[in-house]
Amino acid sequence: STLANDPRFRTFTKPSLWVSWVIAWQNEHPLFRDQDVRRALSLAINRRELLQVLDIPSQFPLADGVYTRRQFQRGELPEPARYDPAEAGRLLDQAGWRERSRDGLRERSGQDFHFTALTGSGSWETSAIYVQAQLRDLGVRMDLRPLEQGAFRSRLKAREFEAAVCGQWIVGAVEGVPLERFFGEQSPTGYRNPQLTRLVERLRTTADPEA
Repeated sequence: STLANDPRFRTFTKPSLWVSWVIAWQNEHPLFRDQDVRRALSLAINRRELLQVLDIPSQFPLADGVYTRRQFQRGELPEPARYDPAEAGRLLDQAGWRERSRDGLRERSGQDFHFTALTGSGSWETSAIYVQAQLRDLGVRMDLRPLEQGAFRSRLKAREFEAAVCGQWIVGAVEGVPLERFFGEQSPTGYRNPQLTRLVERLRTTADPEA
């Protein structure tokens, strides 16, 4: 920021390909098996405002889901989920999380929508606190459990988490490349999509950039 405020210099921002912020839901956990619930939680997060909280330039690219190195370099990233708390609430209502407890948390069959998210330190922890507040407005309680990086990686690799707030590079570093790690047969999040697994494998083996 010192150089940016110095009139003798012009500064440029170059986002890194794999260093990005992610929140991973454990798809095998009862709270997150329903894809509409996962979508609702995503719609409740204001990504543009989060960039401001983290003091990241507004032109930093935002994306959700799978993308390749070529898409990143050509600026062809898939559009991120919009910020739509009203739709998020509707989806949770539809999934049965309609009632509210005395504390304002959403309930279904007498159970609060309450889970714990693992997080590392630094900007990931700041991100987690921001998301925690946004989900609380939705009636969802997300407790945070900070861990040192070694323990954090071990818990991810062993799938011992309900949710995790981290950098994609941390998840990708556990084993294999990020796409295979997230969407392959051994995905730590419990994600299962055979068609996508086949496409990721084809992506890894093809030499045709258009493919």
